[in-house]
Amino acid sequence: MKRFFAALVALALATGAGPSLAGPADVDSPEARAYFETGAREYEKGNYANAVRAFEQAYALTTRPGLLFSIAQAYRKQYGNDGKPQNLRQAVDYYRRYLATDTTGKRRGEADAGIKDIEEILSRLPPEVQSTPAPEEAPSTQISITTQVEDATISIDGAAPRPLEAIDVTPGKHKVLVQAPGYFPEEREVPAKQGQMTALDVPLREMPAYVSITGPAGASVTVDGLPKGALPLQAPLQIEAGVRTLHVSLNGFNTFTTELDLGRGKSEDLKATLDRTRQRMTSFVLIGGAATCVAGGIVMAFLAADSGEEAKKLNEKRKKETISDTELDDYLTYRDGQTAFRNGATAALNVAAGFGALAFLLYYFDEPRLTPPRKKDDKKPQSPGPSRLREIAVVPAVGPGLVGLSFGARF
Repeated sequence: MKRFFAALVALALATGAGPSLAGPADVDSPEARAYFETGAREYEKGNYANAVRAFEQAYALTTRPGLLFSIAQAYRKQYGNDGKPQNLRQAVDYYRRYLATDTTGKRRGEADAGIKDIEEILSRLPPEVQSTPAPEEAPSTQISITTQVEDATISIDGAAPRPLEAIDVTPGKHKVLVQAPGYFPEEREVPAKQGQMTALDVPLREMPAYVSITGPAGASVTVDGLPKGALPLQAPLQIEAGVRTLHVSLNGFNTFTTELDLGRGKSEDLKATLDRTRQRMTSFVLIGGAATCVAGGIVMAFLAADSGEEAKKLNEKRKKETISDTELDDYLTYRDGQTAFRNGATAALNVAAGFGALAFLLYYFDEPRLTPPRKKDDKKPQSPGPSRLREIAVVPAVGPGLVGLSFGARF
């Protein structure tokens, strides 16, 4: 019968006392926060005796009323573990201290209800259970480490790694190693005092991801829009873990863009292949066309000079003496040829100048286009922004004695 009653009491406590505890906002110092986080962790694991020790030490450092409520909750739950009535009495005492200290607390209703439930349970305990105090146990010496990484482990004095929990140790100084996958390990020397719990918060620093990139020399590398250097890299890039947008860009080439999901401490090898842009290829074609026109213009200029020289000789002869009809026809042919070749050379050189200017604009303004980093909630990448050279127009120009090109550009 007694066992059945104890089981009912334990069940009532397990279901009646909710997991409501003081929040981190109730703790205003780093040292007290380490004890509070230890208490919350031990409470969640069902180690309520350790939770009581941690919450009590946190309260000694910060005296926040919410911690009194957390201590009461832990004592109440501990009764379900060991069946000792003094845990219930301690819970009632801390509930009352909470009500007296925090007159406007949000958990006052829960504290009142808790006191009534526990007093009803205590009134139903057999008299011999109420009057017989349980022997007090000497408190153990413990070290507890907290950190922001849930799956971190601790190793004390070189022992095998263990999950984060309050660990019994001997009094004195101990070397504690805290480590977790993807984080730099941290070592601390922690002094453990006789019969006390020593809690310490050890933040872990994230390892970066290491990215090696091969690609054209001189190409610029950006990650999420931030410049990271130019190829070839002297060492792998160290990039914060997560989803990152990486660009490799070089003038005259289409930008290489990729999205990487980088893990902490992981290495990635990336080969960036860049293809020439149509604009750069067009500029090369125009440069070739300009060179051809220059060559043609020079040839026609020489032919014009040669025809002019021959026409000059016949004209001087015509002034001194009568020339034959054949020589007169030759003179007219050379004179007309000089004019035609001269006009042709002028037109060819004008076209060459137009091609050259257009090729220069296309070549100079062929800058890389970088796609802005995509937000996590974006469904697709944003379209690339416009280049500095927005529009080029080329129009043939033909008139009396004139052949050439006119062009315009809009930026």
